[in-house]
Amino acid sequence: MNLHGEAAPVEEEKFLTPGVMVLLALMGVGLAFVAARFLFGIGKVANLNNQFPWGIWIGIDVASGVALAAGGFTTGAIAYVFNRDQYHAVIRPALLTAMLGYTFVVLGLLVDIGRYWNIASPMYNWNGNSVLFEVAMCVMIYLNVLYIEFIPIAVERFKGRVKLPGLLAGLNNLIETLLALAEKILGKIMFVFIIAGIVLSCLHQSSLGSLMLIATYKVHPLWYTPILPLLFLLSAFAAGYPMVSFESILVSKSFGRQPEMDVLTPLAKFMPLLMGIYLVFKIGDMIVRGTYVYLLDGTFQTNAFIVEVLFGVILPFVLLMFKRVRRSAGWLFFASTTFVLGILLNRINVFVTSFTPPYMIVKYFPALGEIFITVGLIATLMFMYRVFVFIFPVLGAQPKKMSTTAMAILALTAALVIPGTSSGAEADQMTKRPLPLEADITPSIADAPKVAMLNSPVVNKYSDLYEPVRFMHSKHANVLGDCTICHHRMPREEDDTYGEPVSMVKLRAKAAVPAACYVCHADPFNPKDLGTPGLKGAYHQLCMDCHQQSEQVPHTRGPILYSAMVRGPIARTLDTRAPTDCLACHAKKVPNHNQLVKLEGNADALAVTRNCLSCHQKEGEAILKTAHWKWHGPSPYTIGQEKRIDLGKNNATINNFCINLNGNWPRCTSCHIGYGWKDKDFDFTDMSKIDCLVCHDTTGKYQKAPPAAGFPIKNLDLVAIAQNVGRPSRANCGSNCHFRGGGGDAVKHGDMSSMLARPAKDHDVHMGVADGGLDFRCQDCHKTRNHMISGRSISVAAVEGDLSCEYCHTDRPHIGSELIDHHLNKHTLHVACQTCHIPVYSKSNPTKIFWDWSTAGQDCKLSKDKYGKPVYDKKKGTFKWKEAVKPTYQWYNGTVKRYILGDRINENGMTDLTRPVGDIKDPASRIYPFKVHKGKQISDAVYKYLIAPQLWEGYWKHWDWDKASRHGMMSAGLAYSGKYEFVDTTMYWGLTHEVVPKEQALSCAECHASLSKAPYCGKCHQERADVSFKDLVHKGVDFKFLAERGRDVAELIGKTNYIDYKALGYKDDPIVTGGRFDKLGLGVARIGISNVE
Repeated sequence: MNLHGEAAPVEEEKFLTPGVMVLLALMGVGLAFVAARFLFGIGKVANLNNQFPWGIWIGIDVASGVALAAGGFTTGAIAYVFNRDQYHAVIRPALLTAMLGYTFVVLGLLVDIGRYWNIASPMYNWNGNSVLFEVAMCVMIYLNVLYIEFIPIAVERFKGRVKLPGLLAGLNNLIETLLALAEKILGKIMFVFIIAGIVLSCLHQSSLGSLMLIATYKVHPLWYTPILPLLFLLSAFAAGYPMVSFESILVSKSFGRQPEMDVLTPLAKFMPLLMGIYLVFKIGDMIVRGTYVYLLDGTFQTNAFIVEVLFGVILPFVLLMFKRVRRSAGWLFFASTTFVLGILLNRINVFVTSFTPPYMIVKYFPALGEIFITVGLIATLMFMYRVFVFIFPVLGAQPKKMSTTAMAILALTAALVIPGTSSGAEADQMTKRPLPLEADITPSIADAPKVAMLNSPVVNKYSDLYEPVRFMHSKHANVLGDCTICHHRMPREEDDTYGEPVSMVKLRAKAAVPAACYVCHADPFNPKDLGTPGLKGAYHQLCMDCHQQSEQVPHTRGPILYSAMVRGPIARTLDTRAPTDCLACHAKKVPNHNQLVKLEGNADALAVTRNCLSCHQKEGEAILKTAHWKWHGPSPYTIGQEKRIDLGKNNATINNFCINLNGNWPRCTSCHIGYGWKDKDFDFTDMSKIDCLVCHDTTGKYQKAPPAAGFPIKNLDLVAIAQNVGRPSRANCGSNCHFRGGGGDAVKHGDMSSMLARPAKDHDVHMGVADGGLDFRCQDCHKTRNHMISGRSISVAAVEGDLSCEYCHTDRPHIGSELIDHHLNKHTLHVACQTCHIPVYSKSNPTKIFWDWSTAGQDCKLSKDKYGKPVYDKKKGTFKWKEAVKPTYQWYNGTVKRYILGDRINENGMTDLTRPVGDIKDPASRIYPFKVHKGKQISDAVYKYLIAPQLWEGYWKHWDWDKASRHGMMSAGLAYSGKYEFVDTTMYWGLTHEVVPKEQALSCAECHASLSKAPYCGKCHQERADVSFKDLVHKGVDFKFLAERGRDVAELIGKTNYIDYKALGYKDDPIVTGGRFDKLGLGVARIGISNVE
C-alpha cells in the first residue's frame, strides 16, 4: 500500500467520532495522574523504589520501542543503501509515527525523572564511559532528524496555498518564499539526514542490552549473558522486516485495500534467515553457559522464557520457511505478529520479569497511576496522529473510512514502536513502484504512446533553434515502470502551478492520465513562481537525471546479455536507457542558406564545396576522418582483424557482386561522398573534394553521374541546390546511395530498396509515412557524431558505432502482463528481434540472390524472369532474382569471419566472403536472419586466392579475363600466376530494415510445429474462456493474404518449423525437446546445452 505515494490530507472523514471522545477522556485521566506525580511526588502514582528504579515506562516505552524500531533502519537500509525503491511503501506514515513516538517517549521520560529540567544535562555533562549517555544523546539527535525530515511534508502542504486574510496578507509572498527556500535547501542536503537517520536508529540497539550487564546478580541467568548486547542487536535486525509487514498489512486492511504482497513477499524471504541467526546465538549461548537447567523449574520466569522463545521465535521462524506463508497476507501477518510479540516479550522479560534484586523487600507490579499515565500518553499519541493526518499529506488521498479500533491498534503500535525510517522528502515524492500492466486500467504503461514529438510553442517562443524531438515515450515508460517519475505532480485546482505529488496508485484510483508538463511548467523565470522551472528547464532536469553521460554505462538493473548488433561475442553490461549526447536527439535547425551561399553564375561542384567550407571548416575536418570518406575504418568485429583500422572497400575486402574497387575507381566511386577519386593516388586530406550536396540536398534534383568519379550529372543548378540544403533525408542516404548498392535498385541489400523512400507502414513500421508509420529519418536510428554514423553491415568491415533494436525497445520489448508477453520477452535472450519482425525480405522489389561471372562476355539473347528482371548481361554474366524471400537463419554473436584479399580459398567447396560467427552453445549468440548471396567469381588457379579484376576500362572494354586479372591484381598489389578459374562463393548480409508491425511478425505456430495443432498452448497452460489458444498461436503474418496481393510467397503458406531448428543445432522444436531453454515457458530461462546436439 503505497500510502506516501498518493499522500494527501484526510479531508472527507468526520474528525470527532465516539472513539476520539474516548481518547480525550483517557487523555484527561492521564493528565490528572501526571499532575499528581509532579505535585505530590512519584510515590503517589508509581510502585518504583530503590530496588526497582525501572518499571513499565522503561521496559515497554523505551526498550521495546527501540527494538521494534528496527523496521525503520532495516527497511531504510535496503531502500536507500541498497537502492531498492520498491520497499518505500510506508515511508510517510512511518516517519510520522517515528516522530510522534520519539516525542512521547521523551515526554514519558520527563514524567519518570520528575526533575524535567535535568533531561538536557547529557548535553553539557558528558560521560563517555556511560552507555546511558550514548542512548540519551542518540535519542535527542535522532528526534531532531525526524522533525527535519518532516519539514518537506509541511512545505508540500502549504506551498502555493498561503492565503492569509486581512492585514496578514502582506506576509503571503514572504512565507511562500521561505517555503520555497526550505524546499530547495532541504532537497540538496536531505541525503545527510537520510544517512544520519539510518545510523542513529542503529546505534542504541545493542546499547540497551549493555545497560543490564552491570546487574550481574539481579537478572535471571536465562537472560543474563555477556553477549546480551549482541542478542539485542541481532533480535532488532530480525524484528525489522516482520515489523514492516505487520504495520503494512494492518494499515492495508484498515483502509480496505489489498496488501502490497509484491513488496512484502520478497521482503519475507529475509525473515527466516535473520530469525535463524538470532535463534542460533540465543540457543547456543544457553547451551554453552549451561543455563538450560533452569527450563524445567516451573517458575513464572522460566515459563515466560519458554513462551518467548517457543512462540515468539521458533514458531514464526518455522512458518516463514514455507512459500505459502510468505505469499499469503493472512499467514504473513500472523507470523510477523508472533515474532513482534516475541521481541516485545523479550524486552519486558529482560527489564522487568527477570529483574530480581537481592534481599528483595517487596515485588514490583505497576501501580494504577503508572498504567493510566502510559495509557494517557498512548491516547495523546493516537489523537495527535489523527490531527496530523487531517492536516498534512501523510496518508492516501480519498481513503476509505478507517475504523477507530484499527487506528487505536496502529497508534498503540506507534507508541510502543518508534519506526526510525530515514527518508528524504524527495525520495518520498519520487517513489518508483512496479505495477501490473493491465489493459483495463488508466493510465496503463502498456498503452503509453510509442513516440511523442516534443515541439512546444512555449519552448520555441524563447529558443527555436532545434527541430522537434522524437521522444521514445513507450521505452521510457516501460524501463522506469512508473509514469509519475516524470509526470510527478498534478494541479490541485485551476491555475495551480505547484500541484501535489502523484503516484500510479492515485492516478489509477481516479482513472486519470498524468498531467502534461506544460500545465505546471510554462514560461521560464516567472516572477510569481521563480521556484518552478520553465518547460525547457523541466525537460532538461528530467533528461539529465539519466543522460548525464553520453556513453553507455552499467545500470542498476544489472548485466544484460546482449549480442548480435550490440557488443560482440562477450556478455557485457549495457544500460538500456541508452545515454546519448544532446545532438543525437536535438537536431539543430538548418538556417536558410539563400543569403549564406555566396556563389554566382554556373558554379561547379568544387566551388560549392569551397563556399561550404568557408563556414564549416570543422565539419570538413571531421568528414576526413569518417568511413564514408575513407571507405575504410576500424574493424573490431572482424575475427582476426580486430585491431586494424584500414579495412574496408578501399582496402583488402572483396564481394561477389562487382568484386573489388581496385582498378575500377571512376565507376565505383560514383557513390563516394567526394569528387575526383579516379585512381589510387586520390588525396584523402583535401577537404575541397568533399561532396556536401549528396547528403544535404533537399530539392531532390542532385544526382551523381555513374562513371564520373563522384561528380554530379551535367546541367544542374548547383547554386540553387546549395541554397536549399538541410538535414539528410532517406532520399539522400538511400536514393543517392544505399538503395542502389551493387548498381541497381535492391541489388545488394535485401532489406533496402527505393520502396523505403516513402514506404507504407506494413512495409517498414519505422519509415512508414502513412497509417501510423513513424516516418523515421535514417539518423533517427543511426545516431551521428562528428559525421561518424553508428551501425554496421556484415558486408563492410568498418564500424563507427554500435546500434541495436534494444537501444529503443529495451531487452524486454513486449509490453503487457499476459503470458504471451512473458514468453516473447524470454525469446530475446536467444532470438534477435529481426528474426520475427522481418519474416521475409525484399517484399516489393526483387533482390539479386545469385551472380555467375563465368558466363559473362557472351553475345546471348537478353531475357527477363517473372519479376521483369534481366537474367543475363554480357558485362556481368548470369543472375537470379527473388522477391519476398524467406531469410536464412544463423547463430550470430556480432562478429564476422571475413575473407581478406589474398586469403586462400576453400578448395573443397564454397568460399565464404562473409560469415556470421556464433554457436548454439555461445551465450552471446542469437538466431539472426540473413540474406545469402551466392556467386561464381574469378580466382587464381595457382595461388588459390580470389582475383580482383579490372572491369571498368578493362574487361568490359576488351572482354579478356586474363588481361583484366593482370591489371586488377597489379592495382591491388598482389601477384597473378597467369592462370584463372571460377569458384563458388557466398556472402551473408544482415537484415535490419523492412521491419513489419507486430501484427505481421512471425506467429508462434510458424516456428513451433508443436503449437500448430490442438491443444496448442494447452499442453502447459490451463484454458481460459477469454483466450483462444488457436488464434493466439496463429496470430502473425498471413502469407496467404500477401500472396493474394501479388507477393511471391506461395511456398510459405502454412509453413511450420520456419526457422529449421535442426539446422541450428537443436534436436527438434525446443518446446518439445528443450535446448538453450530448459523448456519454453517453464522455469527460469537459462543457458543449457544438455539438450543440444
